Amino acid sequence: MVFNIDQDIKKLRLAITIVALLLMATVIIVAVHEFLRHRKTEVIELISCDQGADRCASCHQDQMLNGKTADAPLAHRLHNLNQISCSCCHGGTAQALVADAAHLWIGHDQQDSRMREPYIQESCVRCHTVGIKGSEQLQSGAAFYIGLGCALCHGGRANGADLNLAGPKLSTLTRQSASEIKQKIFDPGINSVMPSYRQSLTENVRATNELIMFVQSLTYKQTANAKTSAALWSCNNCHVGKGGSASGNYKHRCPSLAKFACANCHAEAKLNSSQECPRITQERPACGVCHQEVQ
Repeated sequence: MVFNIDQDIKKLRLAITIVALLLMATVIIVAVHEFLRHRKTEVIELISCDQGADRCASCHQDQMLNGKTADAPLAHRLHNLNQISCSCCHGGTAQALVADAAHLWIGHDQQDSRMREPYIQESCVRCHTVGIKGSEQLQSGAAFYIGLGCALCHGGRANGADLNLAGPKLSTLTRQSASEIKQKIFDPGINSVMPSYRQSLTENVRATNELIMFVQSLTYKQTANAKTSAALWSCNNCHVGKGGSASGNYKHRCPSLAKFACANCHAEAKLNSSQECPRITQERPACGVCHQEVQ
């Protein structure tokens, strides 16, 4: 093979020039991308549910402006997004203006699970009772919490129904990660009086996640405008039919009371007594799992 040094040098120079231009173009593209990503925008600041600064709207104006469209998330359509801050539902580090930091669970190096469905449902309890439309998986988690007997040792949201608990009252603890809660549910520890629920839940991933989500929701303090005292009322306060008797056709939204309907026990679904149903009285301690005010 005959080498032509001049031609080979020219080809080498051309190749080096092309590579250099490609590298320069790549650097320019990355620089422009980073500039656009971090360019200064108008800082929009709302008050978070924790009374701190929430600057999420500075980058998410489109979601706020388009929150009432038919394909927008249910929570966006039902709330005034100019009054409620993003972090009230989505969590995150709301003071940050860079997504890499703003989307993190505050104080941790992992993304806040509430940024996506269904985990955002745990935030509903800040203002609503469990079972509100759009929180179906959180409601299912509450049913597991009651059914597994967790409330007997760890209580619920109510103050009056949580005396003499065998375990720590979960509503007084800080929010823990899903992996930490799962570890305690599956392996409480050799010296713990709490049983392991590994056998009951290990094959049901969805039930485990729903239970963990509900446990996380117990740590939220409800906002001042949240009204859950309906748990204290008698059925007849709201469901009064003809002649002053309660209607027997009402079906409870609460998963614990869903099987209770007046017509199951009362002929023609008519109640002539103004006293509370004894079955409801019996189940009332379970109301404290979801309701803040239960005596």
